[in-house]
Amino acid sequence: MKRIFITLIAITALLSIMTGKTYSDNLVERDTAQFNKMYTGKYLYTNPDPAAKGGLKGEIVGLEKMIVSDVFALPPHEPRFVYRAVQGGTENRIFEFYGLPPAKYDLFVAFEHEVYEGLTLNRYKNTLTETDRKAIEYIIKKSDPFFEQKIIHRVSGVTGKKKGKARAIVSEIRLGPVTDMANNVYAGAHKRNYKIFFLEDVGPGYQIARSRDISSKFVAPGKDIPKWNYRPYLSSIRVTDSMKDLGKIDLTIPGEERELPDPVDEIDPGASISVDTESTEKKK
Repeated sequence: MKRIFITLIAITALLSIMTGKTYSDNLVERDTAQFNKMYTGKYLYTNPDPAAKGGLKGEIVGLEKMIVSDVFALPPHEPRFVYRAVQGGTENRIFEFYGLPPAKYDLFVAFEHEVYEGLTLNRYKNTLTETDRKAIEYIIKKSDPFFEQKIIHRVSGVTGKKKGKARAIVSEIRLGPVTDMANNVYAGAHKRNYKIFFLEDVGPGYQIARSRDISSKFVAPGKDIPKWNYRPYLSSIRVTDSMKDLGKIDLTIPGEERELPDPVDEIDPGASISVDTESTEKKK
């Protein structure tokens, strides 16, 4: 009798966990569907250039049973341009970018709760001091109070009073409800954004010069903070005037870190790239 009672308790606990997970997933799906009706994201990403013949394609391998949510390409010299791949195949693992102007690009691969990226935050050896890091953390966490929680995954730059520059990749998480412009309330799931911050030392400390959202989605409470992975082979992939096939990309391989040169006067040469900037400047 005692054994039957213990078995019933175990079954009840398991059903409770499964019910809770299903309920949480349903809230995320509901909020995501409602939000997507209001915001299509067409202004968040850079449109392909119809005159450009360059592109990238490949297939994500390894990490079985994980669906690829998105693949993005960002030119390191101007990462306010964010291109979103067309995806297909099993678990959305085949991706293709077309209409990319000639440049070098970094890739950002997002799963539901895990990220693999090769963003170029600094062209030179990182010389940020502990004081720099604390100032950067302070100003990022103070920014945009709409997102109550901010996690800095990577930060790199060159130190120097009134000369220091840095970039940081951050997860921003909205723990409270979200109300859109039509007064729809999203209270069942948490809002999570991935964002790049561009920072400059202005003397008393660092300030945010600008920032750029990479993606935005709703996630279940308790799954807000993604597992973060840097992959150097996802960095600085050159695109010319044809489609480049990257083949199979095994993200389980860490890859070797690249040797960076000593700092010079600036970390961003400001090279330009001809694309339609009007759409990327608009908000969702």
